[in-house]
Amino acid sequence: MGDKSGTLFYRPFFFTLAQKPMESTMTNFMIAALPRTLSGRRRAHYHGFTMIEIMIVLGIFGIIIAIAAPTWLRQRENSRSRACQENLAKIDGAKEQWALENRLSNGTTVPSGWLSNTDICGPNGYIKREPNCPAGGTYTPNAIGSPPSCSYYGFELYGMPKHQLQ
Repeated sequence: MGDKSGTLFYRPFFFTLAQKPMESTMTNFMIAALPRTLSGRRRAHYHGFTMIEIMIVLGIFGIIIAIAAPTWLRQRENSRSRACQENLAKIDGAKEQWALENRLSNGTTVPSGWLSNTDICGPNGYIKREPNCPAGGTYTPNAIGSPPSCSYYGFELYGMPKHQLQ
């Protein structure tokens, strides 16, 4: 590794380290240990990211969001539909109990404003509070014996579920 003049040379792939043991100072050692390009020139050290690296990271984030966003939207619509179906089931159960207590037969129309009646929706009613569609639809109780309905129909074109009693 060394020759008779006492000079020690060590040259890895990207680094050049040249030191003469007795003549070198610490600053010369530090300058000689700076990275070099393949052509042998010293290159400056920049701290931070290049524009290409930032664009690659943003592209990866964009792909992840493009894959995940439809799933998130579908799950949100599914949970709204499920909550609406539960509300419709409560309305149907309350309507059937009301019809039994009042001895009404199937096909009898429910009076308008039936859901906002305090005997139906209230602390002593069949439903403790008036249900609201999470998507903003309005409920119609319909006639006795037929299921209640919601005015919100969802995104049927995209395979989202309708808000109806199953």
